[in-house]
Amino acid sequence: MRGSSAESYERLRDKLGSVSAEAASQVGDDLISAAHVLRDQVAVRRAATDPASPAEAKTKLLSTLFGAHVGSDAAAVIAEGGQLRWAASIDFVESLERLGVTSIVRAADAAGNGDRLEGELFTFGRAVADNPGLRDALSDPARTVADKQALIASLLDGKAAPATVRLAKETVTGASRTVWPSSMPSKSPRT
Repeated sequence: MRGSSAESYERLRDKLGSVSAEAASQVGDDLISAAHVLRDQVAVRRAATDPASPAEAKTKLLSTLFGAHVGSDAAAVIAEGGQLRWAASIDFVESLERLGVTSIVRAADAAGNGDRLEGELFTFGRAVADNPGLRDALSDPARTVADKQALIASLLDGKAAPATVRLAKETVTGASRTVWPSSMPSKSPRT
């Protein structure tokens, strides 16, 4: 991201910094869920990021859309996003996804599971890369996202941390590019 989107992302990241470590996991889930809605609903995304619209109208739209479905911390981050300028509407979505992942990682790290999360994601990534059948199953366009996520759950549930399962499931949505360890924030978020 460049220009206004980079500045807007930084403002949202700063706002996310005020969220408690205990709430961070739920905030992460909420931000990722909101990003999925905005990715799918192009007209809403454009309305929420239209530079010609008053910030108050965009904030009201986002609050109405998400206020009852996400926690107050996530709702505040999302609403703040409506007040900011974005070079492209998709930058807002990608920022919410990145911040969601960062928040989940932050919660795992605060609970003393950051290294475990990173190790499990790395191991899962290697397993996918080294197993053509699994790789094909997870990248098959004929399979639904829900089916791919069920496959991941069957492989990881009970064997990996909940945060690992959540982020591994995110990799098959076709949306996020921020989950794998090479780009994953650890103790100091780089995203």
